[in-house]
Amino acid sequence: VWYMSAGTPSAVSELVTAVFGEGEVKEWYEYGGDPYFFKIETNAYLTPDIIAQFAKMIQHVKNARSHIESVDIHRSLSAPVRLGVSC
Repeated sequence: VWYMSAGTPSAVSELVTAVFGEGEVKEWYEYGGDPYFFKIETNAYLTPDIIAQFAKMIQHVKNARSHIESVDIHRSLSAPVRLGVSC
């Protein structure tokens, strides 16, 4: 299905969602990068197998002149905060 719409941002977004479960594609002009680059932001847990699978698939789906700059993983952590003071 992605090959039919290959070269479009929506094809890359759909691939990201299918492989990572959740994620967002940021084009170069959205984050101040170099032309024809893009980043992927996700909170997925990546294994070597997932990374290898995604790397192969993205080459067939992305625009030929576009280059992936990075996959940024964002996670939210919650923990109690403790503060100690000694005099």
